Amino acid sequence: MRFPIGLKIFGIAVGLLILMAAAALLNMRMTRTVDSQLTIIDQNYFPAYVALAQANIRSVEESAYVRRLLLAIAEPGDNAAKLDQLRQQVATTGKTGDERIADARRYINRQIADPLDFDDNIALARLDDKIEDLQEERRRYEGVLGKLLGAAQAGNKPVAGELLGELDDLRDDFDRKIDAARNEMRRLAGAAVIGTRAYQRRVVTIGVALLAIAALLGLTVAALVTLGLVRPVRRLLLGTAAVEHGALDTVVPVTSRDEIGSLTQSFNSMVGELRVKARIRDTFGKYVDPRIVAGLLDRPELTEAKGSRREMTILFCDMKGFTALSEGMTPAALVNVLNRYMTVMSRRLGTSCRLGDRVSLIATSI
Repeated sequence: MRFPIGLKIFGIAVGLLILMAAAALLNMRMTRTVDSQLTIIDQNYFPAYVALAQANIRSVEESAYVRRLLLAIAEPGDNAAKLDQLRQQVATTGKTGDERIADARRYINRQIADPLDFDDNIALARLDDKIEDLQEERRRYEGVLGKLLGAAQAGNKPVAGELLGELDDLRDDFDRKIDAARNEMRRLAGAAVIGTRAYQRRVVTIGVALLAIAALLGLTVAALVTLGLVRPVRRLLLGTAAVEHGALDTVVPVTSRDEIGSLTQSFNSMVGELRVKARIRDTFGKYVDPRIVAGLLDRPELTEAKGSRREMTILFCDMKGFTALSEGMTPAALVNVLNRYMTVMSRRLGTSCRLGDRVSLIATSI
């Protein structure tokens, strides 16, 4: 199958563009993955950690409001407004803490359901179970708190003291567990950040490697095609130089089927014709004037069978005693004599005859 030079060059350009485009698309896809990882860290991991930290803070605040409420209940006098305000603050902080815990679970479960992860779904699921236990402890805490406030309002100090101790134990256990959950969430978020950075470095490395591979393949293909174009041209140049110095037996091998291959075939055909003409010139030059042979070769239409009308002057002459003369001479000497005779006669006829356009000399040896 013949591939023109233009198509080869176009193919190299298209191949390089395809390689570069593939490398760019892969790099873009991996970069998009890094962006997606950063997004889920920002939308899932960090919010979950912040929610747990806020729940921990609200737990401490609720405990402080409970202490102030118990002191206010124990105070004598009418302080209903203060009690209502403290009860509202206790309820608000407790509700806010519960909401933050629920938010943390929602962020964690959203990350578990996300197809893009950091191979930490098992750790996230375990953390979700721990936070679910915290919600159960919060319900127990709220139940003991209600009993405690009822006993304190009724003035039952022994029961209130016992319930306060139980409440403190529950709060300490809750704070310890939620602090552990917060630290675990921070560890997972940090690991996700480290994994994203490692993936980003891998993206850069792969991008550079793909670019280097594409450049290497492009250069290799370009070099092969270039050599395939340069070598035949160099052979043609060497063959032309050889023919110029007379080496008409030069034959340049045809190694391609493009324009250079066609040019090489034409060159070989041209050299073949020159070789044939040289052989004709060498052969007939021994018997006919070389100028006549050159004219016939340069103007092949003169030898066509259809002939042409010309006005010419013809001289027939006979050499007297030619037979006796030739019998006493060697062939070489006889050829020299004839050549000398024809040269002299041709000069005389060429300068004196005006009857026609041409003069032909025919010598006979009868």
